[in-house]
Amino acid sequence: MPGKERTLILPGRLSTTTLGDLLGVCFRAHINGILELMEDAGPVAGRAHRLRFDAGLIQGIETTLGAPPLGELLVNVGSLTRRQHVELLLRLQGMPDKSTGQWLAEFHWVEPDTLRRVVRQQLSDRLTALFTLPDARVAYRIARTLAPRAVETQPLTPEVFLYGRPRTRDRGAKSPETRARECPHYDLGLRDSARVHALLSLGLTPQSGTGDVKKAFHRMVSRLHPDRHVSAPPSQQDAARRRFVQIVNAYNTLMDLDTANCA
Repeated sequence: MPGKERTLILPGRLSTTTLGDLLGVCFRAHINGILELMEDAGPVAGRAHRLRFDAGLIQGIETTLGAPPLGELLVNVGSLTRRQHVELLLRLQGMPDKSTGQWLAEFHWVEPDTLRRVVRQQLSDRLTALFTLPDARVAYRIARTLAPRAVETQPLTPEVFLYGRPRTRDRGAKSPETRARECPHYDLGLRDSARVHALLSLGLTPQSGTGDVKKAFHRMVSRLHPDRHVSAPPSQQDAARRRFVQIVNAYNTLMDLDTANCA
């Protein structure tokens, strides 16, 4: 019966299936709750990623992977000024329990349609980053009543989180060379995770080219360079410095990969 949550049976580990298959099960079961992926090996052991579902559609993703913070994305598209961004960061430091979306909704700094569009793009980029996970412990928690969101936006539908994504049924069906030729980005999250992470760190999609990388890098460097924040509070200087190092490392990674591919 459409709209009714069905019995959910999930594998215990991501490595035994694919994220696409997990999402397909959640969609067909019309789940209302949280799908949790917990990394439990290596230096990132204990890092959790959570996907929030409503009637089988993805309403939210909590992860440290993927798109830059919402404030940075809005600055990058010209919808938030640098001064507003600094004020936003200070507010978030003072009241960490209040989200970026809640502050932006309160200040009315960004047009609602623009805010919804950027939030949805951020959600999609985070999902793409999760497809790079090689393994994690899988768990599910039922949540009959989901908490209201600060920014109401359209959920991610199967057209976004299923179509063209790696699935177990694809394994062995065609050679990697054939599939890469037919769809160059079909397994991008699995075969080129370093490139995906670097692109997402710069606020770009996996399909972005070298020109996009250079433009995004120079724009972000000019905004986040430590010399621009010498009069800011120490905590803000530290945050800007860490982000600056992150984007420089991401840029160097992409340039090294481009050089290796052309060699």
